[in-house]
Amino acid sequence: MRFFWMTAVVLVSALSIFGTVSEDLLKDLARLVEIDSIRDYEDDNGLRPNHILKVDFATDPEGFENVFIRIAVEMTDRKTKKTYLAEETRKYGRIVSDTDQYDDYSGEGYWEFRMPYGSFDKLKVTAYVVQHGVMDGGEFVPFETECDDVKSYSELVERTSVKFPEPVSLGRTILVYD
Repeated sequence: MRFFWMTAVVLVSALSIFGTVSEDLLKDLARLVEIDSIRDYEDDNGLRPNHILKVDFATDPEGFENVFIRIAVEMTDRKTKKTYLAEETRKYGRIVSDTDQYDDYSGEGYWEFRMPYGSFDKLKVTAYVVQHGVMDGGEFVPFETECDDVKSYSELVERTSVKFPEPVSLGRTILVYD
């Protein structure tokens, strides 16, 4: 695992210098991060009810400074049957800070993609795409993709062109041992 991490760090560093993504880099990064599960649920606690897509992941504690996650969700208003596209791309960044010990990191965590109901009565997730990738210039290049009720990211954004009108958020939580 250490060898793959070192290789990935070198290749991602080279990517930021030279701006090209090799198949070897994508394969090495795919070995370091894994989507464990994806589920959606409603959170009506608090003042603003949300629909949440939760993505559980497993990673090596190092080597993710230049890795991104992209989540695209098709939401359907159950009342009007209109569909909307909510999406967000976020950089993984460091898994733990310089002062934390890697020994405490469990190797697992999760992302929560929150879509507030706002003026909607009831929303339903009708399709989604979750991807891990790197940026090549301004282009997102995926190395891992999970889809539900759609075959690809491009298919999802083509069929659902209306942006979700509420502000969405995407946050990461890592799990550590006590």
